[in-house]
Amino acid sequence: MKRFFKRTIACLIAVLMVVSSLPFTALTANAADSSTVSKQISVKSYGLFTNETGNRWGGTYANVINDATENMFDIGFVNFDISGFTATEFDQISPVYYNFFAKRTSGKRVPLHVMYPTKNQAYFAGDSNVVWNTSGNAKKIDASLYKDIWSNPINTNGRANSAKQIFGLQNLQTITLANQGDSRDCSVDIVEAIKSAKAARLSYVTIVFMLANGEAAGDFTDASGNSYSDTSVYYFGQNGSPDTFALDVNVTTSFDADKQYIASMIDKGAPTYNYLVNDSSRALSNQADYMKNIAYSGSWTQTTQNKVLDKSANNFNFASNNLNSLVAIYDSENADIRIPVTFETKDAKTGTWIWLYNGFDHIALTNGGPFSLGGQKDGSPMWTRSTSWTDLSNSTDSSHDFSSDLNVDISRSEEKGKYGDRRYDLQDAKQFKNYIKFTPDDSFNNNYYSSLNKIEYTIQADFSVWWRTGYTPMSNNVTTMSVPVNYSVINYLPLKNLLNDEELKSNYRMIKANESKYVASSLDNYYKALAALYKFNLTDGLTEETVAAKASEMKTLIENYDKYKNPEIQKYTFTFEKVDGSPVTVEAQDSETARLWAVTGNNAPNTAATKKTSKDAEYHSWTTYSWPTEPDANRVFKEVPKENTEKHTLNKEHICTKCGEFIADETAYNGAVTEAESIVNDEQYTAESRAQYSAVVEKAKADKKDAAMQSDIDQLVAQILSAKTLLRKTQCVITFNSLSEDATNPNLIKTKPVEYGTQLKLEYTPTNGESVKAWIVTTDNGSTVTTVKTLADNFTLYVTKEAEVTVCTVSNPSTDTAKYSKVVFLGKNSRVVAVKYLKENVDLPTDSVPAPKIPFYSFASWDKSTVTGTGSDIYVTATYTPEQTTEDQMCKVYFKGFENGYKAYTYNSYVRLENTEEGKQYALATDEAGVNILTYLDDTSFFAPKTDKIYVVEVTRKEAKVAITGSFAEDVVDEKGNTMASAVFNCKFYLPTDCKLIEWGAEISANGRTKVVKGDSLSSHNEYTIRMKVSKTSSIQAFTGRAYVTYKDSHGTVNTIYSDPVEQSLNK
Repeated sequence: MKRFFKRTIACLIAVLMVVSSLPFTALTANAADSSTVSKQISVKSYGLFTNETGNRWGGTYANVINDATENMFDIGFVNFDISGFTATEFDQISPVYYNFFAKRTSGKRVPLHVMYPTKNQAYFAGDSNVVWNTSGNAKKIDASLYKDIWSNPINTNGRANSAKQIFGLQNLQTITLANQGDSRDCSVDIVEAIKSAKAARLSYVTIVFMLANGEAAGDFTDASGNSYSDTSVYYFGQNGSPDTFALDVNVTTSFDADKQYIASMIDKGAPTYNYLVNDSSRALSNQADYMKNIAYSGSWTQTTQNKVLDKSANNFNFASNNLNSLVAIYDSENADIRIPVTFETKDAKTGTWIWLYNGFDHIALTNGGPFSLGGQKDGSPMWTRSTSWTDLSNSTDSSHDFSSDLNVDISRSEEKGKYGDRRYDLQDAKQFKNYIKFTPDDSFNNNYYSSLNKIEYTIQADFSVWWRTGYTPMSNNVTTMSVPVNYSVINYLPLKNLLNDEELKSNYRMIKANESKYVASSLDNYYKALAALYKFNLTDGLTEETVAAKASEMKTLIENYDKYKNPEIQKYTFTFEKVDGSPVTVEAQDSETARLWAVTGNNAPNTAATKKTSKDAEYHSWTTYSWPTEPDANRVFKEVPKENTEKHTLNKEHICTKCGEFIADETAYNGAVTEAESIVNDEQYTAESRAQYSAVVEKAKADKKDAAMQSDIDQLVAQILSAKTLLRKTQCVITFNSLSEDATNPNLIKTKPVEYGTQLKLEYTPTNGESVKAWIVTTDNGSTVTTVKTLADNFTLYVTKEAEVTVCTVSNPSTDTAKYSKVVFLGKNSRVVAVKYLKENVDLPTDSVPAPKIPFYSFASWDKSTVTGTGSDIYVTATYTPEQTTEDQMCKVYFKGFENGYKAYTYNSYVRLENTEEGKQYALATDEAGVNILTYLDDTSFFAPKTDKIYVVEVTRKEAKVAITGSFAEDVVDEKGNTMASAVFNCKFYLPTDCKLIEWGAEISANGRTKVVKGDSLSSHNEYTIRMKVSKTSSIQAFTGRAYVTYKDSHGTVNTIYSDPVEQSLNK
């Protein structure tokens, strides 16, 4: 039997109230300070879903029923307005208790569940109401929802479980009333429901009441066989009113609230929004591929237009079907927004025996701007057949599909018997479907929305009016149709991209980790701006009327974030104080930034480093200045001096390349001075020569104070050392030996003390037919050996030091029965190379005798390839080929007597001046004007030195003078086969005829040391060569030579003259 509570209460529905949000009060709080704010949540709407007209509604209470046998099932609900709260506040919300009254009226003991929905919340939106599925004053339950819960539940376990599934219901509290008639006041904390609603960006929270425990429908039958259960829920208390009912809420509003809200949202990115799957009137079906990204829509409407074909009453209607209003969301690049449209021929009015036929060429959307038709078929823009004007499934007949391209014409037959495949009878209405797509333009990108207020179609069709006796064709007939709409597309993509941007997230994390570095107000603005982005709810209150405001709000939020996304850095004054007290200040966020500004940016240059000065013979020192890594407690960086030392880096002049000071190496100098101190008192030297020697040494010592580089010191050393040439021993012991070719030890001939500076003529009388082949002079205790190859049996020695002279002989093996020839081998310039004795009639290949190596010449051959002994002397002369083949390799001798003014000579070639004038005197010079005289000529010939050019000039007087006229580097092989690097100096001097030659040679210097090298042989023109050689691995890279000559003038005074120094590098 039906219970009392099933009586009709339709009369009560009319008095339901529409409740708006009540005002709330709040305590103001600064963003950086935490405060508690009290607010109230008011009732927005309430109601009941039921499928019966019985007594379920009591005005402010509902009878919630679950009856398994008679398919009665109710869902009660209350909506509370939460639009006045920010999403951030709900992260800080305290418990919110909702108090109501419940009474078990009848039936089985079934729990009352207090729940909240997590999806499809829109079904509960709207004004306060009672909704059911029968006719009457109340609203109808949505047909689809009614089917899925009541008439054909989607969950096999009944209506309650179907409702849970559809709404995503989450349980807040379960209330059990043990006995029929039991009642009590109930209280439930709805905080989680509020948070869920706000997270979904809803302006209201829904609380749902339902009798259910998840059991199957059959489990609800009571002991009497009844399956009916009934509990009354008084939404606002037993005697409460929705007008005054409110929930008290305490929330914390603070600077931290924004931060905590952002922290909860930062990794979630941009929210996604649900899109409609149908229009608001739920008229459409199978529209999924034609309706996309639409957040809000109005109803599916139809606009018709009559087309008159001729003057008769023949006409037909065609219709545009479309949504009258909508809002779509552009949420991705090339977002696939689709707005469904259909077009149809509805009906035709004809007379008797008249048929109307139609075939569309195209229907084009001609006013859309960024809106255009998007339907395709086989890659072409096309309208395609649909099942009906609301059912967008494909028709089985697609033969009459037509284009949406304005320029497409379709050729159709106009003969009566051929219209079937091209045109169709208008009495058989056909529908065609398409969708409007959206392509962003500049205006959309700038304004964040675009709108379309009408759809203007251009329609071209082929019509045929068929009479019983003929037809009237109307091909390519064009008409237009305008359909008013209210469409808007809002641009969510900039905000979505921003909220999903990793740069935004990393910027947030960086700022959060370094909050102390920012100005508080600027940081507050940043958090507010960022929180506002997340709090923005695109669909909350979004309609076609609010799109512009929503778009502007969204754009403003993004611009505001861009304005505040880089909070102002908190800065402090830092001072950089130099050692002289002068300050430089800068405003910076920290000491590290300040120091970078000063050092890397060079905005506070340090005091210049002091000049490097010599500290001692090994080191120099200087002071540099720098800023400390950290300032003092007053944020002052005080410049720090630092004493630096480093070793001298000396060049060849012993001047430090770093400090510029001369660091003399006085080792050789001190050694020379020490030696000089012992020499000046050595009585083995004449008093006169010691006085001369001492004068040179003292002057060198006095000049030391003016030495500015190592070469100055070396020059002083050279002067002291070379001054020894002034010393004359009172007597020099000369030892005279002979050494035959077959002997191993020399034979002493005599030992004789000889006065220094005299010439000793030594003579040797050969015996038994022997011949002299060379004279060997050994000095300096055997360290200096000079060999003079000559056949002369006398030798003149210039006595300047103790010496051992050995005459070398070769025996003549001739007898009365066997005669021998003396074979003399002559080298360049007829110098004796070797002497051989050759038996009569015996042959000697001349290549068995090696020819000496001559610089800049290649030995070609001996002038005789074979000689035969005759008993007489035979001379063999070497032939040399010059390696200097071009003038730029030779020595150019410039003399006015030469044709063309000069002649080029190979090294050591004999030079004879031409066209000289008798009585004229000549000298060698480095320049044509004769400003720099090298030395004088004693006649009109000399040997060409190794130099590029040399000048012969006229002079009016002559004086003793010595010069280095040429030099070169040469690699030589010593007696042991080792390749040595050598420097060769060509020297030449002139002495007046009344002067007596005593000694000649050169001072050779290298690496700060100087050696006196005596010459032992002279050419007929007073020319000699000094050669210095060292190992290839020696540190010596060059030698500096200074030629000297010691002589006694006409007054008996001994003098020493020197040439200008010449440096010759080695082949290394």
